[in-house]
Amino acid sequence: MQKEPSIQREVAKLAQFLSEHETIIRYKELEQKIQNNHYLTQLTEAIKTAQKNAVNFAHYGKKTQKKKRLAASIS
Repeated sequence: MQKEPSIQREVAKLAQFLSEHETIIRYKELEQKIQNNHYLTQLTEAIKTAQKNAVNFAHYGKKTQKKKRLAASIS
């Protein structure tokens, strides 16, 4: 049990190092910009809806309906 505190300290150091890494900082900035972009959030929701429709139609075997709905939901 003596090793646990040292492991926890090392994990904390690693987490601190990662949070200060320029790649992680840049990723967080870009993620925030994406979340604040209305067009991208709408596009993401449209893609999610199209994916759900594709799964539902594939499951029920409605191939022609699948094509029509996917085309309609993307445009």
